[in-house]
Amino acid sequence: MKKEHWDSCRSYEERRCRQLETIDRIMLIPQLLDPAELEAAKRTCDECREYLSEKRVHSRIKRLFTAVISIDQDTTVNGKVVNVSAGGALIETDSQTFVEAGDRIIVGIFVHASAFDPSAPPDVQLDCLVKRIDRQKNYLAVSFVSEIEI
Repeated sequence: MKKEHWDSCRSYEERRCRQLETIDRIMLIPQLLDPAELEAAKRTCDECREYLSEKRVHSRIKRLFTAVISIDQDTTVNGKVVNVSAGGALIETDSQTFVEAGDRIIVGIFVHASAFDPSAPPDVQLDCLVKRIDRQKNYLAVSFVSEIEI
């Protein structure tokens, strides 16, 4: 995937970007974006040119989304997305999990947490690889492998 300007933009990371909402949607659910909006965001970034030195492959945004983690067919754990990027997320789980780095899990993300309904399908469902675990904080760092059609 081609690296876009907003993947390393200081204005975007500091929440000062003129195209903030559009780029949030590009990063989270690009399939729902009108191609004209995507082109407008690219033009704005070309004009602005405020890039970061490359710290990460994908910049992270801090948003509290509700997440449901399916560890296996019988085990799910609720949590909150602490930060998310195009390549992965940091998730704080509501309880201790029994996964290890390298395990595959399914993460369902509910974008509108205020209207969270556990019986409703998530807005995005992703096949993920657990990269890192912080058992003291109940954090899981995951990388996105692929999106699962709902």
